[in-house]
Amino acid sequence: MMFDAPNSALVVRTAGRYLVTGQILLTYTPNPAAARNLQLQVNGGGRALDSQDTAVLPGTGYASQSVSATLELAVGDVITLHVRQTTGGNASSRFVSGSLSTAVAPRLTAELLVPTP
Repeated sequence: MMFDAPNSALVVRTAGRYLVTGQILLTYTPNPAAARNLQLQVNGGGRALDSQDTAVLPGTGYASQSVSATLELAVGDVITLHVRQTTGGNASSRFVSGSLSTAVAPRLTAELLVPTP
């Protein structure tokens, strides 16, 4: 796997079956008519989606979300993580440690499970 920094993407260097996981911790605005979606994409096409209802969330001010899938990938495939939320308010990625809160990037990982022979 190679990280493509300009595109915030992972590029496959070894073909095979991968466990791909994306995670994010966002600030949130409760909204009964809204949702937050976290999607894994390969070469621009959706491969896995997690959708959260934003009507009722815990009172911390932050909500964690993750999505994962086992995917057959080829050399050169580009893996990206996309976040979309429709609460009407701004949502930013956060990291919380004790009383500190810092903006951080979402996490995207790909673990090779079985290489293609």
